[in-house]
Amino acid sequence: MWLHERFISRACALDGCACSVGFERKTTMRLILVFTCGILSWTQSAQATVVMKLNRAQMTNLSHLVIHARVGTIRTVEERPGALSTLIELEIVESFKGKLPAGSAVTLLQVGGTLGDLVQEIPGTSQFTTGEEVVLFLSAFQNRFVQVGVGLGRFVVKHTAQGTVASEEFGDVAFASPGKDGVIRPGDPPMPARMPLATLAAEIRRHVGVRR
Repeated sequence: MWLHERFISRACALDGCACSVGFERKTTMRLILVFTCGILSWTQSAQATVVMKLNRAQMTNLSHLVIHARVGTIRTVEERPGALSTLIELEIVESFKGKLPAGSAVTLLQVGGTLGDLVQEIPGTSQFTTGEEVVLFLSAFQNRFVQVGVGLGRFVVKHTAQGTVASEEFGDVAFASPGKDGVIRPGDPPMPARMPLATLAAEIRRHVGVRR
């Protein structure tokens, strides 16, 4: 659990948030990672990953790398006994933040996955498909990268007759934001954005002070 506990502590570092990580072993030998965060001021506990509501300027600032990439091989490995990780290979199409050239490869790390009859899940984790194109906001973690905000930091790129469009997708997460008194409370989910890829790229570069 070393890698998982360290990663989860980064993913849910919220004041006023009670977080717990546990395992439930099924009779089928499936192992489910249960990630529970309950905002203390909520009237009911949330069986979900709770993330801070962030705008794109904040997402860009928190990221070491923001890329348009093509999803390659997806595999789940047991890097430590009982601890699964899913490794997603990404081929960079273009970097919006960071200097990795087109054609470079990076690895996205997700905690959990499925390996045989062993299943570990964190609610809200983004789902990927080999061959799809995405824009990702990534933070460096050891020699790999993780998504900023767990279920945030992902746009799906589609090539349409009207041009190339980027559509924001959120994982199954609950949102929270601090009030004027500093207390973190549940918040409404933001409206997913949809825009031309060129518009999104220009906005990200503006946030990092790079213009073309």
